[in-house]
Amino acid sequence: MGIAARYNSILKEIEYVHGGGTFGFRSLMKYFPSKNAAYITSFNSSGVQRENTDSFYENIEKYIVQNCK
Repeated sequence: MGIAARYNSILKEIEYVHGGGTFGFRSLMKYFPSKNAAYITSFNSSGVQRENTDSFYENIEKYIVQNCK
């Protein structure tokens, strides 16, 4: 377990990420230091498709770009 630093192409900056899952459950945490913003999500993985979660994360990050200074 650990937190990874990686480049976010939507925000064009470094983000800190930790995610994981177990038996029908997934979670993700992201922190954006320049925006002083973070979010955490969790899903029941048996009913959520990956393309739905990717779109969901993109929408959250677009909101952060537009509304967090």
